Amino acid sequence: ETVQIGGQCWFAENLRSDVYQNGDAINSGLSTASWQTTAFGATAVYGQGSSQCTDNDPGDQACDENWAIAEYGRVYNFLAVDDERGLCPQGWHVPTDEEFQQMEGALGMSAEELSAEGYRGTNQGDMLKTQFGWFSNGNGTNEVGFNGEASGFRGQSASFLGAGVECNWWTADAAGVFDGDEDA
Repeated sequence: ETVQIGGQCWFAENLRSDVYQNGDAINSGLSTASWQTTAFGATAVYGQGSSQCTDNDPGDQACDENWAIAEYGRVYNFLAVDDERGLCPQGWHVPTDEEFQQMEGALGMSAEELSAEGYRGTNQGDMLKTQFGWFSNGNGTNEVGFNGEASGFRGQSASFLGAGVECNWWTADAAGVFDGDEDA
């Protein structure tokens, strides 16, 4: 699914691809040690094969791999994002921080706030967050249909963290990681 925000078209769901645009497989199923040391693009499903999985999702299902792939999609390391074979389907690309800024500006963020890296803005995160699935009543309004879920991430330690609490998206330039919990 897609959604129009300002003059841009965005995915309205998380990516689930396990292949690059050219059909090459993205490394998956990596052990904790392999995830920590890989020099290649990699993907995982939240909680996949791991006893190191934090679940703050109100439904308490985030560490269930079948539920996580259907609800959250996949998580990727930056090497997969930055791979020249292209992570997104044909005709799509991982957005740059500038493209995120254009979206945030269309949602009412000031020019001064747009120049900040990391957490920025006021209620723009709430406008993008789903109305369900966020821990401790942290749900958003999803005013624009972006469907930002608290899908967590797989960290450097290879642990699965943040489900129910946060969502993170890579930027193609890695200049600023956009965090959907920016207004909390």
